[in-house]
Amino acid sequence: MGQWDKLAWKIIKDRKTAPDEYGPKNYAELEAWVRKGISLEDYASPRLLDYFYQTRDPKTFELEPSTFFTPQYRAFLAGVAEYLTRDFGFPVPEWVERPEFFLADYWDPIEDFWAEIGSEMPFEELETRLARCPPEFTRRKVICQSRALIRI
Repeated sequence: MGQWDKLAWKIIKDRKTAPDEYGPKNYAELEAWVRKGISLEDYASPRLLDYFYQTRDPKTFELEPSTFFTPQYRAFLAGVAEYLTRDFGFPVPEWVERPEFFLADYWDPIEDFWAEIGSEMPFEELETRLARCPPEFTRRKVICQSRALIRI
């Protein structure tokens, strides 16, 4: 993790703000937002992170994401729950260990983004990309750096 990432995480952890009541407070509410047509990646997921960072409420991750989400996104959300609860000193929810939250093949959400915009992701060896990812994601075969969870 680079110095700027470390600084960003310190700011997130040190910040004291009043919780924003407008936003999903758990994965069930996240699903409800997406079902209403709110963008998962652009708005709903970041608002869930905002809520957690403001409240430090471990209940945010008590409920597992339903099968409404793709298997890849469920594995990603399990990685988020495991990483953040562990990083903030809360008990890790038991559901994150269930087999359905682990993928058989590697998945990189950034690669999907590049495909959506009709371009190829700049080439980088898998090992290089994995080296920058926390184990809470790599053991699920999700390629995700902790910086993807930074919200300032």
